[in-house]
Amino acid sequence: MLSKPIFMYPPVYVLVFIFAQWWLSLNYSMAIFGAAPWVFWLGASLLFLSISVVVLINSQFKRAETSIIPYKDCDALITDGFFAYSRNPIYLMMALGLVGTGLMFSAWSAILIVVLFPIIIQWRFIHAEEMTVEKAFGECYRDYKASVRRWI
Repeated sequence: MLSKPIFMYPPVYVLVFIFAQWWLSLNYSMAIFGAAPWVFWLGASLLFLSISVVVLINSQFKRAETSIIPYKDCDALITDGFFAYSRNPIYLMMALGLVGTGLMFSAWSAILIVVLFPIIIQWRFIHAEEMTVEKAFGECYRDYKASVRRWI
């Protein structure tokens, strides 16, 4: 296990981003399609979809009896389900959820800030997680890494 301390777990980053989106929507509105009601509902649908997928992925972790928490030792390499399409489907769904909340705030500024989320998550979590998993699973993980993209 890596000894890197965690001060904020990924869901906390999501909450910080949602707060930033809210603040940006208040101060730099730039409404999306004149704040049409369908924009809100599209955003709410994306948020619901992303939360639903994360719940399903969490059940994959439970079935595999391994930890979903970053920087914890992993006991299983999950390569099926959503992990067959992305090595980081949870982070991908968090980003999609942020697109959803940005649409719900109906502000372009709230959507544009989402670009920073994958950059921060990759720097703060993904690189260390990949080293941990590669150390634990060696060639199996390298093969998986070669066949499945990091994001999409």
